[in-house]
Amino acid sequence: MEELKPIRAVIIDDEQKSRNTISAIISKYTKNTSIVGEADSVKAAIKLIQQVEPNLLLLDINMPFETGFDLLKQIPKRKYHVIFITAYEGFALRAIKFHAFNYILKPVNIDELINTLEELEDVIDSQNDHERLKALIEDLNEPKIENHKIAIPSKSGREYIQMSTVVRMKADGSSTKIFLSDGRMIVSSKNLGEYEKLLPNEEESSEHFFMRVHHGDIVNFNYIDQLNKADNLFVLKDGTEIVIAQRKKSQTMKILKNKNLL
Repeated sequence: MEELKPIRAVIIDDEQKSRNTISAIISKYTKNTSIVGEADSVKAAIKLIQQVEPNLLLLDINMPFETGFDLLKQIPKRKYHVIFITAYEGFALRAIKFHAFNYILKPVNIDELINTLEELEDVIDSQNDHERLKALIEDLNEPKIENHKIAIPSKSGREYIQMSTVVRMKADGSSTKIFLSDGRMIVSSKNLGEYEKLLPNEEESSEHFFMRVHHGDIVNFNYIDQLNKADNLFVLKDGTEIVIAQRKKSQTMKILKNKNLL
């Protein structure tokens, strides 16, 4: 059996109690992860990372003066993985989910941290998060959520797709078929329910918002061409017909009316 590469982690968190908790969990419950340093600010973290060259950052998002994202912007060569640790939901966490990063909500759960580190062991030596971090930072600077990119995990790796190019998604067992505006189709290893939680709804996006109109279908409303009331279905701009489930009809019509699309 191939020996796993050791995970050398630094904890970056302004709260001493939080750092102590994470360090104690790792020391007690993991064999392949060691803490090689701690920092309580972005300034201290930059110096620490240069000194110890970790392959994992356990990074708090919300810190005084500068955030965890500010840290990432200041380190051009990102030869490490990142697990985000945060006490807050919201825009930043949505962006993290888009790009399929590992994250842990405070207060830190022992099992969640251990499981996340175990998953990371398989990839810590083969790749790093440089491209994902680059895409994440670009999205954090982009106010329109529909212009953000979403990481699509597939058999060939991970592809970054601008959300506004997604026409529709269709359930395919535990996988999801993603149809794009350029005619391509990607099969993602994520199920449709996971994408339903990620994609912006009508309250979050003015143009490219998504809705699950059937058990097996999510549609980008910007690509709807017609509503066929008689047959209870949408006709998309590419000619695809998507049936609206009876239990989804009332909610769908309400959204269309609120958006002056009915």
